[in-house]
This record gives sequence, structure tokens and C-alpha cells, in this order.
Amino acid sequence: MAMSAHAPPLHNALDYCARKLLAELALAPDARADAMLANRLTPTSAALLRWWCASERCKTRVDNFHAGQRQAILHTVIAHELLQTDDPEWLYRLACDPKRAAAEAAWADTAWADTSGPAAASTQYAGYVLRMSPGSGLRWVAQALLIWQWANHLAARAAGHDDPRFSGDFALLAATSAVRMRLEDALFGPVDACGQRDATRCSPVRHAQLFLPPSLRTSLPEWLDAQARCANGERCLRIIDAVADSIADSIADSIADSIADTGAGAAAPPITLVAGVGAAMLAGSGSMHQQDHHPSPRRTALLWIDLALPQASAAACTGSTPIVEFPLERAIRDSAVKLPMLEPTHHLRMPPLRATSPRRRGLRPRLSRAHRGLLKMGLEALSRRDAGFVALDPARKPQLLVLCDTPQLIRGVHRSLIEYGLDRGDIGKRAIVETFTDRFSGPIPICAMLPDARICVLVVLRTGIGTSTTTSLMTPALPPLWPEPDFAALRTENRERSALGRAPANLLDVLSVVEHPQCHAGYTDLLRAGLAAHGGDHRDTAATGDLMVAGLRTDADAFEIALPVLYAQHQTHEDRLCDLPHLILRARQSMSVRKSVYTHAGWTAHDSGLRRAFLECAECDPGIESHCLLDPRRHATRIRDALLAQGIPPLGLPDALVRTADAVYLVEFLPSCPAQPQPPNPGERALMRWCAHANALPPVQRQHRRWHRVQLQAPLFWSWKRSEGALSALLSALAGTLPLARRGHAPATAD
Repeated sequence: MAMSAHAPPLHNALDYCARKLLAELALAPDARADAMLANRLTPTSAALLRWWCASERCKTRVDNFHAGQRQAILHTVIAHELLQTDDPEWLYRLACDPKRAAAEAAWADTAWADTSGPAAASTQYAGYVLRMSPGSGLRWVAQALLIWQWANHLAARAAGHDDPRFSGDFALLAATSAVRMRLEDALFGPVDACGQRDATRCSPVRHAQLFLPPSLRTSLPEWLDAQARCANGERCLRIIDAVADSIADSIADSIADSIADTGAGAAAPPITLVAGVGAAMLAGSGSMHQQDHHPSPRRTALLWIDLALPQASAAACTGSTPIVEFPLERAIRDSAVKLPMLEPTHHLRMPPLRATSPRRRGLRPRLSRAHRGLLKMGLEALSRRDAGFVALDPARKPQLLVLCDTPQLIRGVHRSLIEYGLDRGDIGKRAIVETFTDRFSGPIPICAMLPDARICVLVVLRTGIGTSTTTSLMTPALPPLWPEPDFAALRTENRERSALGRAPANLLDVLSVVEHPQCHAGYTDLLRAGLAAHGGDHRDTAATGDLMVAGLRTDADAFEIALPVLYAQHQTHEDRLCDLPHLILRARQSMSVRKSVYTHAGWTAHDSGLRRAFLECAECDPGIESHCLLDPRRHATRIRDALLAQGIPPLGLPDALVRTADAVYLVEFLPSCPAQPQPPNPGERALMRWCAHANALPPVQRQHRRWHRVQLQAPLFWSWKRSEGALSALLSALAGTLPLARRGHAPATAD
């Protein structure tokens, strides 16, 4: 993997290639004839990338990959499957010139056919480095890459051939035993009371709406469950505690020994992912894999992916060029991690830190006055979040992480926490106390293997000046606690305020950092870039801003609008609005309603006022019994899945439902009136077919009402509202069941 002194901007070139690939995948099937990249993907890879990255899919679910995760997945697929080389200069040239990449791939196919097959390249590993910010979701990237390899290998075997680019034999090398246990819990499910792995609670199953298209939602969980029940040496998916306490110089030997201990011999499995170690492992593993890179594309199933940390030193990265760069600065800017907020500690008048730690004075478990001041400030920052966070979701009660640079401080921290009112059982749950080390000079402190998205306050207690960077200490607390789109606007507002040098307006995904004033200089670059905030007086700051929880009303069943789910065998099921227990709305963008299963209804900040006026008209119209504005990420998910399972395009979910005495209207809002009638798009056609099938059901299964699709143009609606016409009459007319009738005129009876 040797390269010139001036490395090309490889990740930028792959970004260009990824954008082109996504644009080709978004084309209609009959328009992909000239696609230079999409046509060279396997059908399985193309389907997975559309499922993970297509905008129409992302709009219909809560979980999605953020920009850094999409970059890591796309760049790896492009480099290994399409461009088929890991040489940085070749990758750069081919990514910038897709036509040349296609020609080179054709040449590689011919050259591969002339060799003796996969065994000819059995010692040639394709190695890639994905350098991502701590806390930005490396586990999800690893899971997606495993699914990509496993699904392609399964499809190739089902077709009766073996594609050398893919394998069903995997090893995940974890930095420590803590990382290994987290990976095992993610892939095999947590251990239940009987000591067995519960595969139904593994991450790919819990987030199946993101990870798994319907075609894989049975086979992958079965495979993961089978792997969990096998002995570690018999698994095709092995998770290995590779380097536990090794340093960079002995990493390769440690890996080889770990793999040999699992019964796999001295060679790694064909697909190897390295988690939480950094590029030092890749640099130190050359002798193990006998790499002999040649500046030409190579098809190989031997794939080595290093999920590196940005703090890895330049020396550790020698000989390896990252194909992904997602530093902390970009992760903060893209809301992929929490926004750091430096709490003011100058008023505590703490003594200066020295280069050497002070001498231990006995074993009394008591903190100094300075340390007690920092700890008390951290507990106050935690309490500011408690009530608001628990009101939104009791399962996300915030946590405090206390880091000590010497073990003797831990006893004093425990005693002080109890004195400040915490129960002994809360220590380890609400307040986590750990030590950190400087011997790696930055890449990974010990506590970095305890990440928990619920950590919202970080207190660092130092007895001397160390070399641990501020970024490495924040690693455990950086994963976002509120990643859903519901909170995107508030996260954006906080980042905009931090760019102006102002304190956040709320504490959602804001990490309070309580440090010795002498260490505040380590945050200068983030503060100057507007990527960190100065904390202030938060007594008047609501932890959750103006968010409110709109629950189900007590008589919700009277306003239910159940959508029948139609299966191929003509069986039906109901997708009920009441299945969603509550909505999270902004007070300034919501209103109380009487004719809905929910107590309040809301709209987005960018709404033109149409939805609010629509709600007002529905509330005062005696002909309307019930109404609901739909959230495409939460409502009618079973309908969408049922259609996808039958190979039907996903349902074009309407914007609102309206129920009258004899009809249910599926209302789609249009911003303008088209000059000429437009042919329906695939989503609209699917919705029309769904209405036709629903109306063919027995009356009792469709609530004795007819289902109608209605397109409501904004100009027509405003004109109708000004004339004080009833909304139910307008919807009936647009559905073609009654002619238009203005106020004071009775509508003609339909034939």
C-alpha cells in the first residue's frame, strides 16, 4: 500500500463517486441503461444501498445512517466491489473517472479468468481505513458492512457460483474485552436470565427498518441466532478480544495469537473488521498478511477494514490512506454527536495543576475542596436534565460520568456522591466512576470502552497535567441521546447559537463538560469554530426547550381510523393510530384538538400555514368525525411492509386522514394547482390500488365507509376557506362523490 509523499485527497474523490452512484441508483429501472457504476453492482448490493440511502426510504423511518456512516459504507462498497483495489493512487484515479473504472474492471475480469482462481490471491488482503469520529456510530457501520458481505455471499451461493469479492467467514477484532462484549450484545443479542443470547433483541433486528429489507428479515436473524448458539471456534462470525493490553509494536502478534486461540489457525478469516483500535493495527499487520500490493485492480475476498479513530498519530497511519474522513468537527456540525458545552469553573478558584501528580497522603476516601466543587457542579448539570428528559422518555434518564486520573480518587468520589444525595445503587447506573490512562498518549483512554448514549455530563478530576486529549476523554459521552428527526430542529438551533458564541437554548444532546480551568485551553479550537458552547446560567433554560408530549386522549377509540393491511391471501389486519402511544411536538407548532386520537396535533416549522388552517377547519366542521395529520416515519408502517413483502412499490402515504359518517379521505397536500393534469407517480398509483382493494372488502372490515384518495391543492383550499365552505364538502367534491356546494347552497344528491 505504498504511496507518494503527497497523498491525493482520496476521500473527496470517493465522495464524488458515491454521489454519482446514488444518483444512478435513484433512476427508474428503464433509465439505468447507461449507468456506469450502478449497473456493475450486484443486485444485492444495489438493493441494500437503495434501502439504506435512498431519500424516499429515509423519509419513512425514524432510524437512518448519518452522513459519516453513509460515507463509510458507500466508500467501502465502491472501493472493494466496484473499483476492486486498495492502492490509494489507483483508487483516486478510478474514482475520478468512472469510464476508466469500468474499463479497468473489464480488464480485471479477464485477468482473473486467466488465473487459477481465488487461491491465487489467498494471501493478498485488500485493506481499508475508515477514520471516523469517536461516538459517531462505528458499530452500525460494522453491522452494515457485515450484512453487505453476508447477503452477497448468500446470493452468490444460491445462484450456484462463488463471487471472490464476498465471503461468509468473518472476524471482528475488538480493542478490549469491553468492546468485544458490546459487539456480541449488538450482533447476538443480550444474555437473558438463563444465560442464553436473545437474538430477537440484537441490533440488526431491533433496527430492522434500517438494516434489513423485507427479503432479509427472516434469514439474517436465523443466521445470527445460529452463530450465537455455536461455540466461538465453530462460528463463521467470530468476535475476538484482539489486543486487550498490547501496544502498537506487538499488535500483529497479539492478533495472530488471538485468532489462533479460536481454532482458525494462523491466518485471519477472509473478512476482518477491526473495531476501536485505530490505524496502528493495520500498519503493524503487514507481516501477518504478507501484503504485496501492486498498482492494479485486484479481485479478492480477503478484506481487512480498520475502523480507525481520528486521534491516531501520523506515524501509526504510515502506509495507509483513509478512504473515509469524518472528524469530530464535522460530526458535531452534522449533529452526529453531542454538542460539547464547557461549564464555567473559573469561580471555583482551584489550585494550578502540576506536571507531576501529588504524593498520595493516606487512604482517606475524601476529595479535596476543589474536586468536590467540580463534582457538585456536575450533579447540578445532571439534575437540570432529569425532569424534562424523563417526561419525554423515562428510559432515557441522563447519566453522569466521572473520570479520575488516579485510582485513589475513586473512593472519595463514591463517598461524595452519597453525601450529595445519590443512593449506593445509583452509583454505576446514574453516576459512572472510572479512571483514565495516558499511556497511549491519546487514542483510547480506558473509559472509552464504556460508551453510553445516556451520559450527558462529564466531570474530569485531575491531580496533575497529563497527555490525554480533550477529545479522547469525551469519547464515552459523545453518542447522541436524541437522534430521532423529532429533535433535529432543536439540535440545529443549539449549533447555530454556539456559532454565535451563545449558550444553548435547550440541553438535548448537549454534553456538559466540567473540567479544571487550566484545561479549558484544550477546547479553544472547538469554541472558535463554533462547535462547542460556553455554559452559563441555566436556571431559566428548559432542558427540552418547548417540546411537549401529546398522548392519547382517554376516549381515543371513538376517534380511531384503522387502516386495513391487505395481504396477498386477502387476509386483513388493522394499522391503528392508537398503536403510537404519544407524539412529541413543539408547543409553538401545535394546537389542542378535540376530534383526534391525540390531544394535540402539530406541524413543521417550514409549513406554510396550510396544516394549521386544515386542522382548524376540521375541528369546526360538524360533518367531520375524526382527523389526524400523519407522520410518514411512524404511521402505517405495517401497510408499507406488507406491500414491500409482495413486491409492490411502497405506499405513498398521504398527509392526513379525515373520517366522516360514510367515508374516510386520504388527503395529500399539494402546494399549487397544476396547469395540466399530471399522470400519477408510482406511489400515487399504489395508493389508488390500495383504496380499490380496501373498498372491495366486506363493509364490516372497512368500518362501513368508502376510502377515497384526495389531492388538496393549497390555492383551492384557501379559496374555499375564505368562502366559509365546509371542509367535508370540499373533500367529498374532490373525491368525486358530490359536486361542489358553497355556503348556503345544498349540494345536489349524487346518483
